[in-house]
Amino acid sequence: MTKRTRKSSQGFEEKLKRLEEISDLFENGEPRLEESIMLYKEAIGLYRELNSILNQAEKAIKQSDEGMDEKKPSPAEEPEQGF
Repeated sequence: MTKRTRKSSQGFEEKLKRLEEISDLFENGEPRLEESIMLYKEAIGLYRELNSILNQAEKAIKQSDEGMDEKKPSPAEEPEQGF
């Protein structure tokens, strides 16, 4: 794993952890209105960032899968197996 990938993963994990912390705050007690609004805005921002990261990862995986499909030999190119 490269430094860049590791750093991105840590960023994702840290953002997810913070989103979970915010969720816990709402589940375990009701923050004051002002704090609730700030936490809500932060949570929405984190959600959007995490969703974007996941969408990019999904796109990269699909592109990788498509590249693998292109490299597979067609049935006509596969060697015959005689038994």
